[in-house]
Parts: sequence; C-alpha cells; structure tokens
Amino acid sequence: MNVPIISGDIDDDDFNPRFVRGSDPRVATCRGKLQNKRSKLNQEINKELRLRAGAENLFKATTNRKLKETVALELSFVNSNLQLLKEQLAELNSSVELYQNADSDEPIMPMIPLGLKETKDIDFRDPFKDFILEHYSEDGTNYEEAIADLMDTRQATRTPTRDAAGIALLLRYYNQLYFIERRFFPPDRSLGIYFEWFDSLTGVPSCQRTVAFEKASILFNAGALYTQLGARQDRRNARGLDQAVDAFLRAAGTFRYIHENFTNAPSMDLGPEMLDMLVQLMLAQARECLFEKLELQSRGGRNIDVSLDLAQEAAQVAAVYNDVHGLISREPVRDYVPESWISLVLVKREHHLALAHKHCAAGILERSISEYRTETKLTLEHIQESDGKTQMDVTVPKDDIERKSLGRAHLREALVLHEESQRLQRMCRELKGKQALARVLKRAQEQTLEDYAQSGEEDDFRELLDPPHILGKLKIRPKKLGGMKEGDFIVSIGNKDAKWASHDQVVRLIKQCGDSISLKLVTPMDRNYLKKPAKTSHHDKGSVSASSSSGVSSGQPSPAGSVTTAHVVRRLPWNPFKKSNGQRDSRDFTFDNVILR
Repeated sequence: MNVPIISGDIDDDDFNPRFVRGSDPRVATCRGKLQNKRSKLNQEINKELRLRAGAENLFKATTNRKLKETVALELSFVNSNLQLLKEQLAELNSSVELYQNADSDEPIMPMIPLGLKETKDIDFRDPFKDFILEHYSEDGTNYEEAIADLMDTRQATRTPTRDAAGIALLLRYYNQLYFIERRFFPPDRSLGIYFEWFDSLTGVPSCQRTVAFEKASILFNAGALYTQLGARQDRRNARGLDQAVDAFLRAAGTFRYIHENFTNAPSMDLGPEMLDMLVQLMLAQARECLFEKLELQSRGGRNIDVSLDLAQEAAQVAAVYNDVHGLISREPVRDYVPESWISLVLVKREHHLALAHKHCAAGILERSISEYRTETKLTLEHIQESDGKTQMDVTVPKDDIERKSLGRAHLREALVLHEESQRLQRMCRELKGKQALARVLKRAQEQTLEDYAQSGEEDDFRELLDPPHILGKLKIRPKKLGGMKEGDFIVSIGNKDAKWASHDQVVRLIKQCGDSISLKLVTPMDRNYLKKPAKTSHHDKGSVSASSSSGVSSGQPSPAGSVTTAHVVRRLPWNPFKKSNGQRDSRDFTFDNVILR
C-alpha cells in the first residue's frame, strides 16, 4: 500500500520538519531489506511462542502419558526453532556495516546502530467513535477523517525514512499521542485498544493498553533512527563528524528521556539497565567521533603538544568504552545484546588505547630533550602515571637516551594492543567477517610498525620495560544541544513557571539564579512566525497561544513538543483532536512542531 504524505516542513541541518512521510516498504534499500527480514523474523518468533505456550498448557493439563510424551517432543522442536530464529535475529542485529556510509573507499571504524521496533496495525475507528458518542455526545462519524489521519500517521511511522523527515514523522505522532491519551484514554476504563510492539533485539512481542507504552516505543524508534543517522555520516570530513556527533548525542538524550520518564516497561529494550547502557554507548560513539575530528584537524601540522592532546583524547575514548563494557557485560544486558556488540566495544577499547600510546610516542620522539618547553614537560607529567610495578619510572625524560627509550616503550605497548584488538575481532564469529573493521585495525598496526622501525635500534635492557599509563582527558567538547537560539520560548527558569512572565520578570528570575541556571526552552521547528507579518484585514485576525509540557530535564534534548497555529475567528465544528478555545491551561502542549529542551 502507498504510505500517505503528511504536510509539514523539513530542514536537514537542524532536523526540522517541512514535510513528513513514511518510506515505501517496497523500496529495496539495504536498510529496508534488513528491516523487512527483522519484521518477518518477529512474526515467526511470535508464532513459535504461541505454539510453545499452547503446548506447555496442554502438557500441564493432560494426564495421558503417551500424549505427554508427544507434547514434550513437540516442545523440543518448537524450542529448537525458536533458538534458530533468535540466532538469525542476532545475526541481523550484528549487521552494522549495512548502516554505515556506503560511499567511502577509505575504511572507517564501524559504529553500532539500532534497528527499529516493529508493531502491528491498530484500528482506532470504532473505539474512538463509540467514545465520542458516549463521552462527548457527538456523532463519531463526523470525525472519521481525523481518525483516519491519525491511523495513517501511525502506519507511516512503521517505515520512517532515514533522514530528518523520518525523525519529524515519529515526533509528530508522539505529539498527537499526548492529546489522544487525555481525550480518549480515561484512567478508570479501557477502550479495548491494545498496543503491541516487538522487542528490537529479541523479537518477542509485548502488549499493553497504556498509551505510555506506545509513546515509549515511538521515542525508542526515534532514538534508534538517530543512531542510524549517526552511523551513515561520512566521517572523513569535519561536517560529517559534526553531524554524527549531533545524531549520537540526540540518541543518547532520547534514551535518557525514556529512562527518566517511563517505568514498568514490558520489553527488555525499554528496561532501565538496557537504556542506561544505550545512553553510555551513544555518548562513547560521540566521543569517538570527536577524537576522529581532532585527528582530522591535526593532519596538516602536528607537533609534540598536538600529539599529546591526541594521546589524552584517545585514552579518554578507551576509558569511556571500558565503562560501556562494564555496563554491557552485566546481567541481564549481556544475555540480551548481540555478542558482536560486546566484542566490538572491547575492540574499540584496545584500539584507542593503542592509538593513545602511539600518539604519545610520536610526541616524545618528535624533538630532542633540549627543545622541550616547560609546558610540554608539565603535560608529560600529568598524562603519564607509573604504578611502580614493572613499568618505567620515567615520565619526563632527562636526556635523549631516556626520551628514545620512553618513546619506543610506548610504541611497543601500542603494537601489543593492536595485536589484542585484532585477536578480539578474529575471536568473534560475527566480527570476523567485517572486512572494513579488519582493514582499519590492520592499517593502524602498520602505521605504528612504521613509526617503530624509524625510532632506532634496540640496544638497551630498558627497552623491555613497560611504559607508564596514559591518563585520559577531554581536549575537545561537543557543542551543547541546549544552547538558546533566537526565537526560543522560555518556559521555566529553575523550578519557576515563566510562560506568561514579562521581560522584566524573566530578567529578574535569571539574575536570582546566581552562578548556575536551569532553563526549559521551547524551540519552534517552523520559524516563519519570526518574519514580519503581512498586513491583514480585520476579518483575518487570529490569536496564538503557547505553553509547554512538564517533565523535561534541563540540558537534555527532549524528543517531543507540540504546535498549534493561529485560530481564525469563525465558527468551526468541535473537534476532539484539536485544542479547544477558551482559558489557557498550563498543562497543555500548544505547539505541534517544537523541540523541548
């Protein structure tokens, strides 16, 4: 079937909507094929789970010994089929290369993106029309078009395009759910509408009647789509790296928002342990992109100070991935995620630690000891730490002999770590066949070997000693997503509501905050309202109102908001899907196309 086009706006740089639509499921893109396979596996897993549930009930109910043996045999077959299906799904989730930039001839380190959660169709028509007649005393048939628009939007969200329009589509439906929940899902009764979603990694279906489950699943798909956008960027240039950092940070913010605002999730992918791990994983991948940007910027000219900065930044990336490994290796996350994810996190940890030692060695071997500045010596003292075991106790060389010995020790350590990263890649069945990853690791090892060959001959027992540790430190920071822009609405300052405050009141509240301030902002995606309005007659006058939702933590990019347009002064039939005119309610969203931060 054709997916409907829904009016709106889009801006590729800022992820702002101009139009939103779902992609045609028949389009045979690599990512589309992967998602279609995932959808079919989800259906087969669901079928086998139902068969297993029926067989288990029959096994418990029957007292016939022969029938019990037959059912037990059938159960073994069903469990075997389930195991095979889950292995196939795990293999699909390990196919990270299909989400990467396909136009790059130069191999780059792959990122870990997420696949989208699948769902089943829902027919809102009869329950909504019955509720409208019963609760609002209106004929539900008058709102069939509005209900159909909602259903079409939901259908389109099942196949969002992998771009800003896809994100805008998911957030548009999420915003509509806010009004739908308040108007059609009273807490004291059920409409008989069940939201069923499949787990993104295991394919196990979960079903709930609450709109919160629907909202959390839509937000999860928005976060997953951000991870795919981050993975697809061309990271060979600064613009692609900036876009990748932005996408991974937005994904982290989305998962953190779900973690903080939705509880009692029925599926593992929405559980607190999994979301906590995903937040840290996306932050680590953003950190990795920032390191790659620093490397890119320093290619033109590299001195000892730049090399030491690179060493510290690489060590910090390794430390962040070490933290991610701690989260991804604990129960119950370890038994849930693909094994290739755990292995890739370990590979990246060893790889970046090797790069840290390589860059540190390059800085140390760059110049003779007589050319070291005081600042350089202080930097060496702060980035190298000896634990007093079998390591060299030299952190700042006193002469050129110590300088060469220390530099070569770092290069030797880098080579050992390069070997370990390649061993980890070969030991993982899924990663073993990733040629791009293998080429990245091999190229890094060859560059370190070249540096080692140019560093001189081994002629001292001190060559056998291990180098000091390299302490990570952030040398480059991401742009803050929470920065204010022209045209933003200030919703609250600290814990105080500022939606209807005057300019003088806002200034006073800001001054009262002291050294730190927490703002809640609403950024309209359509900024046409900033333009000077054209002159209109008194017949075309309208009014615009604005307020915000609560529950968005300061500094985190919230994935949602809502928008209303000006109300033309004329009599229109009442519509339960629109914000009613009348007294303003501070609890309502009044924008349908905004970013809350």
